[in-house]
Amino acid sequence: MGGGMVEHKPLTKALTVESRMMEPRLADLFGYWSGLADAPALPRWGGAAGEGFRLIDLAPDLLMILTVVDAGPDPADFVYRFWGSGRFLFTGNRPDPTGRPVLEGIDPLNAPDVLAQYQEVRRTGRPVLLQNTWTLDSGLVAECQTLRLPLGDLGGDVAKVVAATKFIRHADEIRRLQED
Repeated sequence: MGGGMVEHKPLTKALTVESRMMEPRLADLFGYWSGLADAPALPRWGGAAGEGFRLIDLAPDLLMILTVVDAGPDPADFVYRFWGSGRFLFTGNRPDPTGRPVLEGIDPLNAPDVLAQYQEVRRTGRPVLLQNTWTLDSGLVAECQTLRLPLGDLGGDVAKVVAATKFIRHADEIRRLQED
């Protein structure tokens, strides 16, 4: 049974949400999202090209690392609407979490922290950029960045949160742990 990251909880640090701080593909995603924002209103989900956040407008390598979560006032309202195929590193040997609440869909060790991050984006209506590091049993330190972006509804509330995670160091080592 591949546990892999199940025993490893990341150390998470918030970074300033600026393109220059981001892994390049996350910076591209942020640029797309920013280009849709019509301040003070947030970009909306779907719609016509150039008007809303649309999965069809994203490159395949970004789709692979993306999730979309429905957001609501209660923990059970945070439900995975889309789960990119490249995110299996975060589920361990759990099934695809699409359609399931965040608290049930991913590794129980990390789910409360992930939910809290989504709740913060919903509460503030602001993006967050996080640096996650894992010290592995081998002594290597795996590192990734996660960008979480709010999407608004017609009333201006945060209705969905888009997130992408890109590994910077030692993704292959994490993948091997998952396969053990």
